[in-house]
Amino acid sequence: MKTIEKIIEKANILKVVAGTNGFKGGDTGHGSETKIILEDLGSTDISFKVQGNGRKLTIDLGGDSELESIIEALEAAAKVLRVQSGYID
Repeated sequence: MKTIEKIIEKANILKVVAGTNGFKGGDTGHGSETKIILEDLGSTDISFKVQGNGRKLTIDLGGDSELESIIEALEAAAKVLRVQSGYID
């Protein structure tokens, strides 16, 4: 699977990595594989919490720069996944 990396630099620095091998017509055993990674590279007020035996992920951010960064990161990830999968809204 090919992934794309983008670094968002505001008052903080946030890296997003995203990729997919596209639609494959099945579930985990036979379907697509998709990956999204968020990583603080500097001064990002971010925390992650995994609950419910891995079935719930909460991402908490503090600050205006972090709000801007997460918006840009999620938009970049969505764009990569749309392009790589051929998905059209």
